[in-house]
Amino acid sequence: MTDSRDHYESKISHLLASNDPDEKRKAYRTCLQLLPCSGETAAWLGPLLVRTAFALEQQGFHSEARELYAAARSSEGVAEDLRANAAYRCGILQQIGGDLEGAIATYEEVAAQHAFPLVRQLAKYHLACLLLHTERFQEAVQRLDSLLAEEIPADLSAAQLQLLRAICLIKLNREAEIPEDLPALLPGAGAKIEAGTAGIWMNAAFHFEQHGQLELAKELYSRLAAMQDVPGEVLTNLHFRLGFVLECLGYYDDSCQEYQKALDSPHTFTAAQVQARWHLANLLYLAESYDTAFHHFASLRGASELTPEQRADVELKYGICLYRTNQLSEAKRHLEWFRQWAGRSDSDFDLKADLVLAELCQRERDVQGARECLTRIIHHPGAERLMKTAALNSLERLTS
Repeated sequence: MTDSRDHYESKISHLLASNDPDEKRKAYRTCLQLLPCSGETAAWLGPLLVRTAFALEQQGFHSEARELYAAARSSEGVAEDLRANAAYRCGILQQIGGDLEGAIATYEEVAAQHAFPLVRQLAKYHLACLLLHTERFQEAVQRLDSLLAEEIPADLSAAQLQLLRAICLIKLNREAEIPEDLPALLPGAGAKIEAGTAGIWMNAAFHFEQHGQLELAKELYSRLAAMQDVPGEVLTNLHFRLGFVLECLGYYDDSCQEYQKALDSPHTFTAAQVQARWHLANLLYLAESYDTAFHHFASLRGASELTPEQRADVELKYGICLYRTNQLSEAKRHLEWFRQWAGRSDSDFDLKADLVLAELCQRERDVQGARECLTRIIHHPGAERLMKTAALNSLERLTS
């Protein structure tokens, strides 16, 4: 038996040392020849099964890996810590494969054992994440509270757990239970951060933002922006979201700076960058910086990431910026086109175009053009009474 054990340990170790995926499959087939994992072979075969399964998992051979993990997990002769780890890895593969309920059950099983503390804690963490994902927020809070009561292993962080817990409490409308010193529980500015923590951090800040806790969202976004090693795509979206929160709070100059950082980011995140440009263009437009706003609106024309209303807003303000920068003939052509285009929808953008066109025509002493615009305004179902009255008065002055 010893000779057989040495032979297979040597053979499988040699196959796993290769970078060739086919060699990993040969190791898998060799393991299959040794199953079932029972009796006196379990003690030495169990570690080989887990090692081979992990190598297969790293290569993307998930079904083969799960088969070997399951064999090790089900054998009472395999050391308890190895069985716990095999079960945990099965849960990971179930989660990757979309079997969320199966993964939850597996994590529950691992979380209930005490032989391997690190694996048990990791299983609890993944279980809490899945419970949150499947909207079982109360259960997720219980798991997170259990973890926070223990000594947190290096593979996790108290910040991750506190942020996940805060998301659950928001979902449960229990914001009052979120620690007042939550920002103080997070790493300080300049600390290095892992990609997973950055994603959870962004998610928590976004939930605060969505639930109207803008100051706390600003604090979280700002702190995350000051971390090291924030993944590029996260950082691009982070600048956009921080800009949006600052805009909502009335810090318009700071907001513009964050939107510009999102646009200047070397990491492409098109959806976030288009929205950052749209918000920046509108802030510049409201500040009457028409020259700069014009270039942003020009860049936004045709962007597929805009909503239909945003696209209409871009086209209208593009025309108004042409007008305000004295490109009158181009403005008139564009606004006349836009009025017809917008008139095919249920919006009142055609009315807004007519208001600008009426002013433009009067400036150019185009009496007939102004009269036509004012007449459409008077008869437009979306025009308010004061607007119609003003248009009627202007029309009377033109005809007098």
